[in-house]
Amino acid sequence: MSFFIGYKSAYEYWCHHEMANRSAITKALPKREDKPSAKQLECLHFRYPFLSTPIHAVVTNDASKRNSAKLVCHSTGALLQKRSFVALGSDFYVSTPEACFLQIASTHTFTDLLQVGFEFCGSYARCPESKELISLNPRTSKSHLRNYLAGSGSVSGVIRARRALDFICERSESPMETKLVLLLCLPSSHGGYGLPLPHLNFKLFHPQSVRKDRELYRCDLCWPQQKLAIEYDSSQFHQGVQKQFLDSRRRIAIEHFGLHVLSVTKQQIYDELELHKLAQVIARYLGFYLRIRRKDFPGRRANLRKSLLLDY
Repeated sequence: MSFFIGYKSAYEYWCHHEMANRSAITKALPKREDKPSAKQLECLHFRYPFLSTPIHAVVTNDASKRNSAKLVCHSTGALLQKRSFVALGSDFYVSTPEACFLQIASTHTFTDLLQVGFEFCGSYARCPESKELISLNPRTSKSHLRNYLAGSGSVSGVIRARRALDFICERSESPMETKLVLLLCLPSSHGGYGLPLPHLNFKLFHPQSVRKDRELYRCDLCWPQQKLAIEYDSSQFHQGVQKQFLDSRRRIAIEHFGLHVLSVTKQQIYDELELHKLAQVIARYLGFYLRIRRKDFPGRRANLRKSLLLDY
């Protein structure tokens, strides 16, 4: 019998592994006889000790479920499209990042789903056990997610997943970059300011370089057409003179490319009033009118901030 890992357990797997070879994606799907066993659970914990208990498995229908304190079965296997799993060998399969994103859409909050999307399309992961950052190549892309969702019919969570895709940026390099974008760019109905999505870690190349691909600098958040960049400074109050000098020189160099640079610190992000001022300044540089007419916006903004910043 085969074991198909999904949902939270698939997310934990992709926090430790990259999608190195998309040819490993298989057409295999759960069958009626694929009922997870205690021996398979033991094997999984031995091979992947970072998977938390209970393990989440995908089965074809309710008759195949074997729920326990160590196992949670989700009977969505018959609805998933082919090429939803990656073969791990020895009859074990894990949901692809695209399938996992769709599964998370049906079990987690919209904010959680967005953060998973940024993470999968970015170059970092937060270790579920220690919360430490892990540097990883992107496990998927918006185009892969969009194509997968387009073929997912009416699977549970697909409408929410498609809606989330409109607010996801690629190339995020840290959770705080992700959180800053969501705070600034989610619509006011979700507690954000509705600003246009930026390019993350936008590359600047020397226009007169012999090597046209010679990257000089990256802007954390950038709206290149409006000539605006934002640099996130995570250590404003704990940096030495040399670090301050290098950061200053870097910002001057970015300004030399014709971009105006705004600096934002973690302290500003956590201060509701300071972030509000930052959103107004960004809107002015972008020539964007902040359309916040909801009377309940302060409450929605507070809920968004709580969901994004409480655990960081």
